Amino acid sequence: MIVDEASMIDLSMMTRLFEAVPRSSRLILIGDEHQLASVEAGAILGDICDSGRRSGWSPSFLEKLEALTGSTYHQASSKEESPLADCIVELQRSYRFDDSSGIGKFARLVRDGEAAKAVECLQAAEHEDISQLTAKEPGGIEESTREIILEAYEGYLKQADPVLRMEAFNSFRILCAHRRGPHGVSNLNRLVETALEGAGLLTREGWWYHGRPILITRNDYQLDLFNGDTGLIVRDEERDGALRAQFIDPEGRIRSFAPARLPPHETAYAMTIHKSQGSEFDRVFVVLPNGPSLILSRELIYTAITRAKKKVILLGDEDTITAGIEKKIERASGLRRALWGEG
Repeated sequence: MIVDEASMIDLSMMTRLFEAVPRSSRLILIGDEHQLASVEAGAILGDICDSGRRSGWSPSFLEKLEALTGSTYHQASSKEESPLADCIVELQRSYRFDDSSGIGKFARLVRDGEAAKAVECLQAAEHEDISQLTAKEPGGIEESTREIILEAYEGYLKQADPVLRMEAFNSFRILCAHRRGPHGVSNLNRLVETALEGAGLLTREGWWYHGRPILITRNDYQLDLFNGDTGLIVRDEERDGALRAQFIDPEGRIRSFAPARLPPHETAYAMTIHKSQGSEFDRVFVVLPNGPSLILSRELIYTAITRAKKKVILLGDEDTITAGIEKKIERASGLRRALWGEG
């Protein structure tokens, strides 16, 4: 069994998973231990990987690996390790963005807690794929984001083909640390709607309107729609202009529903960084809180910026960014000690 995005699995769910998998099976967990831990209790992937410390493979395992691959490795441990050390492989190459890019360099510095160097990298003019904006006053966010909003979202609103329209929308996303407040998801969604309507790109006609992006927030097995699925409300000319909710399935086919049939959902110009885990976009606009925040952390910023393939715009002042990078989430757990011993 292969489980992707394993960093999002909490203690209870991981327990049920291990109970369900036969002992004769092989379980492969894929994930990034440096991303946000699960919303519920536990940081299970981090505990399994002994996050924050590097372990080498045992000499016997290294010998077998070199015999099988014909390659030479230099990861043997000089001390007695948990047998789990031979089960962990860290992938070094990113296929989402280049390691030498601004995103790549900034992500590594954030991951390693190098706050001063990370801010210097962010502000360096040499990297065109990452930049910083500052909104000192809560009301200043509207002026600083309007141009970004119009440039990012006008393309999908002018696209007639359903598949290309969804691809255009999914190329960009606003990611927020908070759900509420001036820099939160609710306010950013409102600002986007106001900016697009003011530019004549959409017309709001109530809760549902042509062009409204939606994010499903609860599984509906009958409709085969699930938490995290993204769709668009559009006028269907084949149905006399009636509003329909359109989704694209993995095979690229259009699935259409009457909006009233949808499970719980929300407007999705902006989404929380937590909800963005497992997603990727060409460009992201990361909106950090304007001041101290209990949830702002190194893992939150790292998760946000690594959603992007081509461009990151980070809205936040230097003090906020520095404080976030310096704050690392620590969850006490007996699991790490049970797997790796003391230390």
